[in-house]
Amino acid sequence: MKPSILALFRKFSAKDLLKSAQTRFAYMFIMLYNLLNERVYNGFRSMVVSLEYTRKKVSRTQKAEDVSSIVLSASFLRSAREIVNVCAPFLHVLCLADREGATMGFIYELTNRMIEKIGKLDGIDNVRLKEVKALCIEVEYATFSPSC
Repeated sequence: MKPSILALFRKFSAKDLLKSAQTRFAYMFIMLYNLLNERVYNGFRSMVVSLEYTRKKVSRTQKAEDVSSIVLSASFLRSAREIVNVCAPFLHVLCLADREGATMGFIYELTNRMIEKIGKLDGIDNVRLKEVKALCIEVEYATFSPSC
């Protein structure tokens, strides 16, 4: 994010959007999770429609216009919540795998729990949920089955 845009965002939102993380997945998850905070989301929406933002050269680029239309769309917040709810169990497994001393037994058990949790999520399109669950099972099978 450009420094001038980040400074403008901070003017419209009491909370910060960016937080550091060691992996790209965790970084994107934290960023999306922070957007679900009402003060951050409302600040971001206020910024993209503000006169100060629309006067900036960067706001007239195709990428900026795409971001603005996505953030202002009615489905954005619902989709962001779905993504966070589905990805939270993945992050939990990744954190365990990253710890020193983690054993495959713990990771295997947590992966099974993750698949169960994802299968029980409410408020998410069933077709998407089945696709994610099937993908998790496929990855689990490929990861934990012997390769010989």
